[in-house]
Amino acid sequence: MGDTLVPATQIKSLIETLIENGVIQGDLVESWNKKSQQMKEKEELLQKTNDGNEGMLKVVEGFARGVNGFEKNRPKAYRWCQKLHDVGSVKGRARLGEYLVKGLGTQKSFTLGMLHLGQAAFAGSDLAAYLLGYAFAKGKYGMPVKEKEAIFWFRKCLGPCAYSHLSSKTKAKAQEHLNELLDNQNRGSDEGSASSD
Repeated sequence: MGDTLVPATQIKSLIETLIENGVIQGDLVESWNKKSQQMKEKEELLQKTNDGNEGMLKVVEGFARGVNGFEKNRPKAYRWCQKLHDVGSVKGRARLGEYLVKGLGTQKSFTLGMLHLGQAAFAGSDLAAYLLGYAFAKGKYGMPVKEKEAIFWFRKCLGPCAYSHLSSKTKAKAQEHLNELLDNQNRGSDEGSASSD
């Protein structure tokens, strides 16, 4: 037989025919059908990448989270972020910046990552604006703590954005961070006025 694995397309076709005709039944058939559906969805998504950015974003999410028939593979997700960036996608640039500052599927690069995040945020990405707000609020990704900058970017990500791809859960976190910063600011101004009395 040898030690080389090759696809057994005839066997696969035979199994598919037996399943379609109801000869084989049970839990294994359900697993087979589920896997087949996932593979079909994956192929459709890969075809859609030729049609534009949304299909490519779904491929990124597929590899990032192991959904839509894709295996979880952060380096592949990162490469798809690069492809999205290369075709001029603002969402792709925001994701690329995120992957770079967090070191997801690639080596961390705060400088390059923050550059991409800044450009994407100014172009209207709520995700990029959130990450900039978080960076300035917590002193992350090589940035100093700057509350005014953090407040600006959190407000920006919560307002109307041209490119909205921030989850509702993360928007809620942005609102929490913003409230905390505004409370700190109010406390500081209250203390300043009390000391001048």
